[in-house]
Amino acid sequence: MEEERERVLLELLGVAALTADSDGQIRYVNHAAETAFGRDASELLGASLEQTILPTPSTEPVAARLKQAASSGQALVWKALSGTKLLFRVVHLGNPERYVLLGVEDSPHPATRSTDLGLPTPSFVASILHEISNPLTYTLASLEGALRKIEELPEDTLTPPFPTVLGYIRSAHEGASRMQSIVKKVTTAGDSGVSWPAESELTLVLDHALLLAWNELRHAVTVIKRYTALPRVMGDQHALTRAVAELLAIAGEEYRQAGSTELSLSVKRHGETASVEIVNETPVSGAHVWGTIDEGRLQFARDAISATGGNLRLTQRASGGQRCYELDLPLAEAARRSSPASSSAVRTLSARVLFIDDEALLAETLQLAFGSDHDVQAVTSAKGAIALLERDRDFDLILCDLMMPEQTGAAVFARIKELAPELAPRFVLMTGGAFTPATQKFLEQFQGLTLEKPFQVQDVEALIVQFLALRKRH
Repeated sequence: MEEERERVLLELLGVAALTADSDGQIRYVNHAAETAFGRDASELLGASLEQTILPTPSTEPVAARLKQAASSGQALVWKALSGTKLLFRVVHLGNPERYVLLGVEDSPHPATRSTDLGLPTPSFVASILHEISNPLTYTLASLEGALRKIEELPEDTLTPPFPTVLGYIRSAHEGASRMQSIVKKVTTAGDSGVSWPAESELTLVLDHALLLAWNELRHAVTVIKRYTALPRVMGDQHALTRAVAELLAIAGEEYRQAGSTELSLSVKRHGETASVEIVNETPVSGAHVWGTIDEGRLQFARDAISATGGNLRLTQRASGGQRCYELDLPLAEAARRSSPASSSAVRTLSARVLFIDDEALLAETLQLAFGSDHDVQAVTSAKGAIALLERDRDFDLILCDLMMPEQTGAAVFARIKELAPELAPRFVLMTGGAFTPATQKFLEQFQGLTLEKPFQVQDVEALIVQFLALRKRH
């Protein structure tokens, strides 16, 4: 997890950055470094620093030169083909031992060049992302709410140009989901406390998988898309996209070798499952013996699909003339219905939810999302929340932000324990990070559930159902 956060931060820095092991082998390069070196990451990964930043012949081992640069603070100078010089500062990290190299353009005027490269610290980046988390949360929640309402409409009402508008909404939701993933990688140090099964837009999964696999497919087969608007399925969208892209690439090469030049991608709905089918459109003539599949790539796809509760099958049709890759993925709607906490008895109950956050737009979004089924009270300050709780304590769930002006979520929780200790187990802390010693200490000691920002509607929905189920049992 730390390494993943490190890489996200290096991408956000906006300067050429790479990591290398103690022997000087490059392990990671960011996009800015690719641009600076004029080479793709695939060409740089695994290469020695002697081929890039340390080209000057030396009898001294690379490890020693890196250690010296890191301890002395002396920058390594690298000159691009364009003549631009980059100064690389070397930072030594341990466990496992590795080096981070950060490069900025050398100024021709010594007076304007600072010994401090002026790079933002990880805590600074995290604080910026914390500010992004609120607008990103209500953007995600609004898009999610819109998609759910659209799914409830009869198909015959989705006439042009509505499908195009729906496509824009789906793409916006996917973009916001990717931003959510980036923010969480940086701001979350470990388990966020609340983790619900992910749902994916199957249309976007297939569309993006085709884009990822296009380089391999375009030289092998013609792709025929036989799907339009598709239901949501269970599973992490990015993992499913990569898995489907792998299968498309495997199938495309296999069909090419068999002399079949058309690949068909379609989806059928079978009960509570969506079946994605990849098949060679035109059967191979005669009794064809299909070749060996790259088992490594196939296993990667199989593992990703299995993690969703899905299944991957390889079948043959038309007397062996067609090879079909079938992915059975559980429908999200069915998974919600079958959840133990989502029994009909629980789903018919109405919850009283108190939402405490200084972001008014976020409160409005959650009231829109849940107000028709539940009694949602929204307060935009800790002071206002405490005043409300002093006269009204009948809540099934209290969602409270940690970082707020004047008083924090910690103050609200302390007052709840004084006023009504029975409400403490129903208190869920929303947080995008703690940025003062007091809140950091509180977060470390807090034993309840936490909900990491940015979150989605389904996260809050699952919490409501969970606490309603507890109320029913008691």
